[in-house]
Amino acid sequence: MTAREDPGPFRADGRLDGRAPALDRRISGHLVGAVALALSLALLWLAWMFARPLALLAAAVILANALEPVVDWLMRWMRRTFAIATIAITAFVAIAVGVAVIAPNVRGQVQDVAQNLPMLIERAQQLAQQWIPVTGGLGQALLQPSGGEGGGESGSGGSGLTSLPLAIVSSAFEVMLVVFLSLYWLAALPALRAFVLSLLPPDRTEETRSILEEIGQTMGGYVRGVLIEATLIATIVFFGLWLIGIQYPLALAVLAGIGEFMPYVGPILAAAPAVLLALLESPTHALIVLGFYVGLQLVEGYLLFPLVVGNQSEIPPLLIILGLLAGGAVGGVLGALVAIPLAGALRILVLRVAAPAIRRRTGGIEGSPEAEERRMVTA
Repeated sequence: MTAREDPGPFRADGRLDGRAPALDRRISGHLVGAVALALSLALLWLAWMFARPLALLAAAVILANALEPVVDWLMRWMRRTFAIATIAITAFVAIAVGVAVIAPNVRGQVQDVAQNLPMLIERAQQLAQQWIPVTGGLGQALLQPSGGEGGGESGSGGSGLTSLPLAIVSSAFEVMLVVFLSLYWLAALPALRAFVLSLLPPDRTEETRSILEEIGQTMGGYVRGVLIEATLIATIVFFGLWLIGIQYPLALAVLAGIGEFMPYVGPILAAAPAVLLALLESPTHALIVLGFYVGLQLVEGYLLFPLVVGNQSEIPPLLIILGLLAGGAVGGVLGALVAIPLAGALRILVLRVAAPAIRRRTGGIEGSPEAEERRMVTA
């Protein structure tokens, strides 16, 4: 009996063997998975390489969502283009006035600190000498220069002074870029929203519009709340330090306001210079200033943050911390600033889109996003 030749994927009657399509499907599935994995890795690489531009774009989108309610309010009396122009002109005038009024005083105080820096360092060394018996080798290590030779230190200091103006110009350019991008995003927002809604079936249009509005409210509301809170904190710090009798209250107040944009970390970093300056005057002043900042943090955590930021944007504290850590690890300070509103937007997508889809697929218990979040918090 002679062996027949292998017909391959075809049977003896010329028809396609039923096993071949299954094999083709398995091969196609592996190819699709490999392509999807390669595309995912490529997107992650692109996101890592372009983290800074993407963070600037995210900051512009977040700022545009913060200004959107103001644009809607102005559109009662004017067209959208004129409303955006009015906001831009008002913002630039306010910034110019603020810089003209506050900047000279802050600059004078900074120059005063720079002129008195040798005396401040000498006073700090005297205080550290008093603590050397208590701290052992730590106090002596703090007093010794870390760079070894004096020439090396002066070289590094000169390099820092040379790079400082470039860093200031670069930061100012990025701020202006974010502002202009946010204005362009505001102008194009209705067309972008209509384009996204046109890609969906009619029965999902209203739900998608509601989700987009909630995302915009979350991101923009957080920015508005932080701006209001930063203004309040800066005002309280200025009058508090002025009443206590600490030098440079305006500069320290501006620093405290800026620190509010970095939750939990920024206020601590902003309080450290005030406590150190008070310590150079006397330990009693340092304790008073430390108590003032601790009390201010308690008032902020239990009163200002829930009433101001909480009413504008419902982002849980745990999500704020996770967003701060993740954004700081990926994009530094700018990444940490934009990661918190983006984490709030991700929370909306999970509660409104991902969780209902998973429940429909698994047969889980249906419930409102608010009830689901309450169950997650109280669990």
